[in-house]
Amino acid sequence: MTANHHRLLTLLVLLFWQSACAGEEPPLETDDLDGDGSLNEQDCGPTDPEIYPGAEDPFGDGIDQDCDGGDGIDNDGDSYPANDDLTNPGLYDCDDENASINPGTIEMPYDGIDNDCDGEDADDLDDDGYAAQEVGGPDCDDQDPSIHPGWQVPDPAGLLSSPLTTDIIDLVDNDCDGSVDEGPFSRGFAVDIQPIFTANCTANQCHHAPAGQAGLSLDEGVASDNLLRIPSTQSELDRITPLEPLSSYVWHKLNATQLEVGGLGESMPFDQPQLSQEQLLSVYLWILEGCP
Repeated sequence: MTANHHRLLTLLVLLFWQSACAGEEPPLETDDLDGDGSLNEQDCGPTDPEIYPGAEDPFGDGIDQDCDGGDGIDNDGDSYPANDDLTNPGLYDCDDENASINPGTIEMPYDGIDNDCDGEDADDLDDDGYAAQEVGGPDCDDQDPSIHPGWQVPDPAGLLSSPLTTDIIDLVDNDCDGSVDEGPFSRGFAVDIQPIFTANCTANQCHHAPAGQAGLSLDEGVASDNLLRIPSTQSELDRITPLEPLSSYVWHKLNATQLEVGGLGESMPFDQPQLSQEQLLSVYLWILEGCP
């Protein structure tokens, strides 16, 4: 062998040795036992080919398939797994890119965001079926389920054949039309109620001044003042409580239910036929509407 051949052989050996030392050895088959493409040291399930970083990780099976430390995919780290299916909103995160949005978050009303992942923003806090005006809805009081454009006058005795939708005298815009206590009222005292009292309660002298029964005169000009919010002498109820016929003693006397509320004596009008259903309904409506 010549000196040149010797030098060439030596150089080739040195180059091979440097290359072997500088390069990395290819992974052995035992470095990825389950053959899922992830090395054992990175694979939280080195013997299970379904478990590796980046694997699909369905929630609910108790297995951390994607090796992120929890069951299910949780990109925003809020401890709620991502899922577009809201059939079980108590479990899943409806926005897995925002850690402040999840089923454990308190819903912020009127922000247009479903903060708690229940499928909707809180725009109807009183659950009356009408969205609040704060979000462009028609409900002018989203704290009171009785106030909304579909308002109906309460009918505690169940006497109304059809709903009454007038805006009653209570200093509230019940129907959210922008006006308060505007009516129109179906009954008025002077036109509808006083004639009933005059014909049935004062003509027989029973409630005619100066010696009206139970100190009550229902004569024209004084009847209203003697009725509204005046305590009864026979019951703990007031004679007439506007808006509340069942809390009005005179209503019970006319309806022959005075004994049921702790009252005394005979019904009104005394020693005469009871008022007709039409007359009773007029008094009832007058009270319901706030005694206009």
